Amino acid sequence: MELPVGPIPPVHSNKQDILLDDRPQFAANIAHAYSDSDWATCVKTRRSFSGICLRLAGGTIAYKCKFQPTVAGSSTEAEFMAAYDTGKMILFVRSVLWDLDVPQEAATILYEDNDGCTAMGNAQKPTPRTRHIDIKYFSLCEWVERDLILLDRIDTSINMSDNLTKSLQTLLFHRHADFILGHIPPTYSPVYSDLVGSYSNHTIDVDRFTPHSFTTPLTATAARIYAPIKEDYAYSPWLPVLGHGVTIQCCDDPLLLSSSSIHPLSSSHTGLWGGVTIGS
Repeated sequence: MELPVGPIPPVHSNKQDILLDDRPQFAANIAHAYSDSDWATCVKTRRSFSGICLRLAGGTIAYKCKFQPTVAGSSTEAEFMAAYDTGKMILFVRSVLWDLDVPQEAATILYEDNDGCTAMGNAQKPTPRTRHIDIKYFSLCEWVERDLILLDRIDTSINMSDNLTKSLQTLLFHRHADFILGHIPPTYSPVYSDLVGSYSNHTIDVDRFTPHSFTTPLTATAARIYAPIKEDYAYSPWLPVLGHGVTIQCCDDPLLLSSSSIHPLSSSHTGLWGGVTIGS
């Protein structure tokens, strides 16, 4: 029996952000999860909210928003409690997938945006600063040791479980909601390029945009915004506005703007773009 073909759901988030957010991709038969938590949001009890999102084949198969049972002493502790609840859901889904003849041979990746929580889980043992946490939550360390779960760091901007813990700004809300509700298909789907679009090169050439003082791809991507390369702005109509009609010099290659007026200040100063010198 074939299902009827329905309309493609609309995408409410910025399509350019979707193409460049470097979101992790998985095969259709590999489950993965996202976990997040706020900290002491409830003004009456100071307890936190946990957000859980479990995905398979480009869609959300399980999610939960839970009010944590105890007060967390730190944001790391709140995230660790949320990761523990996510781990229980992962184990349940792995058992269901085993019965459906879709076994998960490798450890299921659990994405978490808190470095302390990720380190605690993968270290597989408590530390002097975490001994006050309830013993049951350290079952997560045992699951990591048995190679059932692996905690991995992810940026908050692409952690879709963040949408289940707190109110977000409009742009971030729609970005997470589009993925949770399945409005954006996986990249291997033939509908993806028609719905979202594509670039000729989906990867970011980090070597091209990385100054010598930066070493990580994340800061290199951010550095391009504040110190763009020449090709990014050579023919931009906004050059006269940014330079106030004076010469903009970058990489020892002066670009003379349309206006020939000279800035009254004789000394150079930094313009709207860091790394680009505006002077007489």
